[in-house]
Amino acid sequence: MPPEEHPTPAARETLPSFLSRVAAYHLIDLPTFLEEMGLPVRGTLSGEDGSVERLAEVARISPADVDELLSWSGVAIGDVRMRFRDEIFVTRALRNPEVRGCPACLREDALRSEVGGVAAMVMRGHWQLRYVHVCIRHGVDLAPLWRERQPTRRFDQLPHLREIEADLTAGVLDGLDRTPTDFDLWLDDRLAHPMVGPALGQPSLYAAAELCQLLGEELNVDGEAGDDETGRLHAALERGFRVLRDGDAGLNAALHKLLRRRADPQDGAKKTFGRLYTRLDGDLADDEAFDPMRDRLRSVILRHWPIAPGERVLGEVIQVRRCHSVRTAAAEVGLKTATLRPILVERGAIPADDTRPDAVLTFDAERWKPLLEEVLTLVGEKEMAKRLGISRDQFRSLADLGLFEPFVANPSIKRPWRRADANGFLASLLPADASTIERADGWIGLQKAAPKIAGGVRYILEAVRSGRLATARLAREEGYPSIMVREADVARILPEDWETDDGAMTVAAFQKRVGLSRAGSFARLVEDGHTPSTTLMNIATRSLRRCITAEDAAAFHERFVTAKTLAEERGVPTKVAAAEMKNRGFPSFQVEDVAYDGIWLRGDSADGLGRRTSGMKVR
Repeated sequence: MPPEEHPTPAARETLPSFLSRVAAYHLIDLPTFLEEMGLPVRGTLSGEDGSVERLAEVARISPADVDELLSWSGVAIGDVRMRFRDEIFVTRALRNPEVRGCPACLREDALRSEVGGVAAMVMRGHWQLRYVHVCIRHGVDLAPLWRERQPTRRFDQLPHLREIEADLTAGVLDGLDRTPTDFDLWLDDRLAHPMVGPALGQPSLYAAAELCQLLGEELNVDGEAGDDETGRLHAALERGFRVLRDGDAGLNAALHKLLRRRADPQDGAKKTFGRLYTRLDGDLADDEAFDPMRDRLRSVILRHWPIAPGERVLGEVIQVRRCHSVRTAAAEVGLKTATLRPILVERGAIPADDTRPDAVLTFDAERWKPLLEEVLTLVGEKEMAKRLGISRDQFRSLADLGLFEPFVANPSIKRPWRRADANGFLASLLPADASTIERADGWIGLQKAAPKIAGGVRYILEAVRSGRLATARLAREEGYPSIMVREADVARILPEDWETDDGAMTVAAFQKRVGLSRAGSFARLVEDGHTPSTTLMNIATRSLRRCITAEDAAAFHERFVTAKTLAEERGVPTKVAAAEMKNRGFPSFQVEDVAYDGIWLRGDSADGLGRRTSGMKVR
């Protein structure tokens, strides 16, 4: 006779477990019971048969009870997916030949029921999930109970339970004591209360749990291991959970921690990120639930590896390069790395003290794209002289006067000049609407005009650019030699600044010499009496001018610095010195409400930047 009490579903029980107990109530095995009830054995046990009403009738429970049993069992939705607790998991996350459970829970089932023994034991649905390793109720590992590859025989639990009943009762199969982690508690709560919002910021509970494990395993950088395989997986899940629980900040920190562990700077992304990379690029590649993590990891990779357009990274063909290495940038601009690297250092693209190899020292490709485009146009003295129509010696003379500033200051670079500077230089001296003359009668070239005016060629050119001297182009000539000025106009030019043989110069000339040509600050400094000056006569024009003698200049340099003088003292480009003063917040010299922009007191602020020499060359 069957027991008087007909089975009712237990909390979290699976459908095969409940049907096994119903079959035991009728004193027959599960396959026979299902066949007698007209239910297909395989389809019913796997949850593939959608006859909920018939199941409810056979099991004497409501359709809602059947739905609950199915939700804890997992129902196939295609070849490799299952719906479990209103979430989508891959089948292998729930179905495994090895069946696990908590022996302590099973013993309690037997003691609580009037039926007693294995017929009362309940298999819980969450025990199937491969991310569940601990019974939270008893604080022990789940134990392997039996192993069966054939699904129908695996789900028929009573024969298996009878085989191990003695060991279950004696505690032989009990798992190791294990304190539930925050991950264990979180996952258990998610399964008990499905549909409570995003899972750790991931599209699905499956993606969240799988990433906890992948991240946790890769973050085991110190070789920490559990006391067994279960302990290792358990620790990895908790480690990854702490990362995802902290949101974007935690994930970014974890990915960069993995990035820093590269044993060899030339290791690729696949080796650096290990199984996290290979799984996202392999068996998880078509699962959209992992797209956010793929995108995040890809973004990190593109910022730290010089991936070229057209290459595929984590399933996506890269359209735009995000970063260059010194080597890839050198190949792009057609230079040797030994030539390009100093340029990148000088312009601030890479740190001077970074000793990584050219193949792995990277920089932002988009930000420094204009620099590389500029480098492509750089030429040497020969090309600059040719564009200007003059000899290399003449070009050097113009450059020595400061009329051309090299794009790259490093003296080891043989091509530091920009073609555009030659074109711009000529355009500044010969407007597009300038007239063309066939003969040079009454006209004179700029170089020949220079000795006729105090200050030489520099002042002739400044007079032209300021509009005080008109120019014309001599036919049959090209470039700089073709630019002419009227001799009569040259004779009338009174330069605003000139310099004597003993080093005295006008205030305007000295102002330019110290890099303040646009500011006017130095002239105000002189007028306000904060630095000395001397009145001298220009012998060529018989006019008196306020000038700066060598002694006046020394007094200025003793008390003040500018970005240009500081740069000369330190042996760095002027732009570097100016940027450093600005970044450090050093204020310009100021008296009451008058500020002298670009001029700093030589004191703790300027000296704190360091000096290469004890003084500077005035001329």
